[in-house]
Amino acid sequence: MARPIRKGLGYFPLDTHFMADRKIQRLAQRYGCNGICIYIATLCEIYGGNGYYARYDSDFCFDIGFTTGQDETLVKDVIEFCVQLRLFDSELMEYRQILSSVGIQQRFEEISRRTAVRIDTDINLLTPSRTLSADKNGTTAPHTEVNVAETTVTAAKTSVHEDVDKVTATETSVSVAKTAVNINGNINKNTTTKKGGFYGNQSSNDYGETARRAEILRMAQEATKGC
Repeated sequence: MARPIRKGLGYFPLDTHFMADRKIQRLAQRYGCNGICIYIATLCEIYGGNGYYARYDSDFCFDIGFTTGQDETLVKDVIEFCVQLRLFDSELMEYRQILSSVGIQQRFEEISRRTAVRIDTDINLLTPSRTLSADKNGTTAPHTEVNVAETTVTAAKTSVHEDVDKVTATETSVSVAKTAVNINGNINKNTTTKKGGFYGNQSSNDYGETARRAEILRMAQEATKGC
């Protein structure tokens, strides 16, 4: 047979600055060490019993008084003063006769997060704090729509940048084409005529044919001088 799941805790944390809490100081000022002892015994009953609450029935004050060696009437007065100090939740105490608090339930969830024990939704004091980020209707849809709109605007801006880049690339291509035309024009101008050589100006397109003909005529003239 499987071992039943334990509802209560085997331990609970007690902060080192426990006595520096103003609520605890007010409790100690009115009831002294007896008040502190009754409050800690009540916490032990809460954490060790159901884990995060205790039912405040007719026997509760007697049990705490018996444990601490205090009078039952004193225990009742101390617990009621703890409710006034908000060491215990006043609404749960008034309407459900249950001793618990936000701090108690937070510590319980932190310790028992790996177990199957969960806080009853009817007395869960942590639920409102989990919905603070939602709107009045309990939804966050408007925020999602804003994010989608911002994403659309960003995409539009990106498209505009891409179009600008395309126009810039087109202008660059036209500039390169114009440069190529200018270079070709310069080359044509430079290759039209050529100065130098033995016989003055000559066309650069005859590949030296004129010079060779002139050289052959000169050689023929020299060969026929003696005739």
